[in-house]
Amino acid sequence: MIQDNAGNIWISTWEAGVSRYDGRSFTHYTTRQGLSNDNVWSMLEDSKGNIWFGTISGGLNKYDGRSFTHYTTQEGMSDNDVISIMEDKKGNFWFGTAKGGVNKYDGKSFIHYTTAQGLVGNQVRSIIQDIYGNIWFGTDNGMSKFDGTSFSNYTTDQGLTNNNIWCIVEDKNGNLWISSWGNGIDKYDGKSFMHYSSAEGLSSDNVWKILEDKDGNLWISTIDKGVNKFDGKSFTYFDIEQGLSNNVIHSILEDKSGNIWIGTDGGGVNKYDGGSFSHYHHTQGLTGGNISCTMEDKNGNIWIGTNEQGLNKYNGNTILQYTVSQGLSSNNLLQLRKILRGTYGLPHGVVGLINMMANPLRTIQLPRD
Repeated sequence: MIQDNAGNIWISTWEAGVSRYDGRSFTHYTTRQGLSNDNVWSMLEDSKGNIWFGTISGGLNKYDGRSFTHYTTQEGMSDNDVISIMEDKKGNFWFGTAKGGVNKYDGKSFIHYTTAQGLVGNQVRSIIQDIYGNIWFGTDNGMSKFDGTSFSNYTTDQGLTNNNIWCIVEDKNGNLWISSWGNGIDKYDGKSFMHYSSAEGLSSDNVWKILEDKDGNLWISTIDKGVNKFDGKSFTYFDIEQGLSNNVIHSILEDKSGNIWIGTDGGGVNKYDGGSFSHYHHTQGLTGGNISCTMEDKNGNIWIGTNEQGLNKYNGNTILQYTVSQGLSSNNLLQLRKILRGTYGLPHGVVGLINMMANPLRTIQLPRD
């Protein structure tokens, strides 16, 4: 799910295309309306207001507000499975694929970069542009930096602890933080790598996501031992003993007020205000406790997606529940993500909303914190 610059909510789905909610009603886009494929994996709003959809098997779609333009292997793409999208500072687009490397599009033609051109791996999961203008790619075989002319590759031979890269985040100081599976995280300062694992104080080496908050702290979520806050010197970890409802973390979000929202597997969502946790579960009005994703919209509402139990919107006072009974196309929401202009898209896609307003919503009134 993304919110565009005009405030519309776009909901991508698996096998049901995309829906746009303007605050009043839904408009649905599938292959019948011109979408190339109904399995939408990644989304981006570009600097001109166009919406890009990366699909599995159907390549790319650009929607200009009136019609779709398709880009597949027939139009020059290297692969029709598009799993990451980024617009750089010059307006070029970078499309990461499942097996065809990355494609650069300047608005006229595609240039392919695969292992044959120097890219370290052909499955490109994460794309960022650093403060110096370099493009970084996280792949299934390490990390690559493209300076506009050539690639520099980083693998275990250069200091990475694992070549299976899931996430790259640049902090405010220009350091890169890289997560892999089962090996903690790596920090790259432009010269060398520094490794952080359980031996250095991380609660677990099974890192899922990394978030930098507005104060420069890093929040590092794990899939078995809660969440860690790193202030640049030491780790503070939060698990059930410190007030977290569950140690398996699926999502992490900082809202506009600086609260940290932590979605768990079976323990609902936790809000951390810097001092203590507030818990939201089915007893507080959520449709379920297995949280898959969280997102804040422009109005400050927190959207909470669950695994097989629908979607919730929390406005600070009440929870609105959306399930298949209210028109949700599926109760299994894989990923919600608000995408800022110029950032890459959704790594796991979204099972989304169809005809959400077909039936009255169930509203749960909550006491204020």
